[in-house]
Amino acid sequence: MNRMIRGAGALLMVLLMAPAVQAGRPWWLGLNADYLSDDNINRGPAGQTLDDSAFGIGAEAGGFLTLGERSGLRVRLHVDANRHDTYDKLDRSRILAEASLRFRPGHGYTATRYALELGYAMEDWRSSLRDAGVTRIRLQADKRLTTRLQGRLALGYESRKAEEETFSLDNTLLEGYLNYRLYPSGQLYLDLSARLGEAVSSLDPSTYGGGYGSRIRYTAWVADDAFLPGWWAYRIDADTGIVDLGFNHAFSRRLSLDLLARGYRTRPREDGPEYSGTAFSLALLYRY
Repeated sequence: MNRMIRGAGALLMVLLMAPAVQAGRPWWLGLNADYLSDDNINRGPAGQTLDDSAFGIGAEAGGFLTLGERSGLRVRLHVDANRHDTYDKLDRSRILAEASLRFRPGHGYTATRYALELGYAMEDWRSSLRDAGVTRIRLQADKRLTTRLQGRLALGYESRKAEEETFSLDNTLLEGYLNYRLYPSGQLYLDLSARLGEAVSSLDPSTYGGGYGSRIRYTAWVADDAFLPGWWAYRIDADTGIVDLGFNHAFSRRLSLDLLARGYRTRPREDGPEYSGTAFSLALLYRY
């Protein structure tokens, strides 16, 4: 927690200094409140899945600094926290700082826009095993395909360094995104993404695979204090696919409602737990 407090102070100092270099360009402030339901909160195999729901709140501030006719720097500071109904050891607070260098080589309505994004987050969990610093770098290309349809492709890398080695993960990130404007204040979006590298699954090894939990090809493991007695968390080499289907309705220029349905599946590269699940979220977003 002390690490997060020091980090928050440093990030807020950056945020307070930023307007000095902003040269009058607009900044934004945002607030959000959301509800999440997940039918496999522990990322366990069939027969060992636990469901839970959580409420969250968040706030952010950011702005854009023009660097040239076709380039600029976007900065963002985001803080959020969630609280779970059942497994309160999964309660988490997070601070995220992000900078994105943006460039548009062409002119016109359909010109492709490129961005190189670097972010760092500090996470504080009630289960201190999961406390982590997360670094992410991503390269993306956005393009307006028609007057109603916009697409994005992205490639990235994420490194999570946790207090407990089992929860330290390194993944290559792939993403394809489409956003379709149904009507002036309503948008439908589809996000297909993959995390290639590592994953964590929490389960009861005494009943997994007929009681042969020792057959799991794991790279790290630890007794997991977030779930049931006798459950362990395993880090495995695995690939995860995620499908998000969402809808956003704007009530006004500042207030909108976002609905999201998510499906995910993780496949181990060697012997280990394969798992899947679905999640649903409802978020109210305000931007000033």
